[in-house]
Amino acid sequence: MDKPNLKIGFEFSAPYALTEQFAMLLQEMSALVRVHGIETAAYESPLLPHFNALSIDDQILRIEDLKESNTLIRDLTASGEIETYNRRLAWSMAKRRGLVVRSDIFSKMSETDIIEVWDTKGMQIFNSFELLKHLSYTLEEICAFPF
Repeated sequence: MDKPNLKIGFEFSAPYALTEQFAMLLQEMSALVRVHGIETAAYESPLLPHFNALSIDDQILRIEDLKESNTLIRDLTASGEIETYNRRLAWSMAKRRGLVVRSDIFSKMSETDIIEVWDTKGMQIFNSFELLKHLSYTLEEICAFPF
């Protein structure tokens, strides 16, 4: 199978408003997962009401999460290692938040598992590709709506 040409990345050379950055990152993620056969809308409203309801600190954290996710998806797709996405991103997100996770859990993860990890505020900090195949939520709702 040929490796897809993923030149989708967004660079923010000028200071964009947080909402604009988040919108662009959501659009990028939507395009990146589409390469893997997953159709997920970036957002319903370009006003991003769920994102804008978050505190500034939480908005910045969500942007950093999306940047990390998008970079990992892009890199793993380019290298042909996308099947390691769940393990790598789950580990990265847990480590960045100072969470202690039993290492054996990562050896038990498969790419067909539906996995969600939430923080204490009810914000999703990780979801597997497989989950996206079964949801009708937009990426904004998944990434910025506290459940």
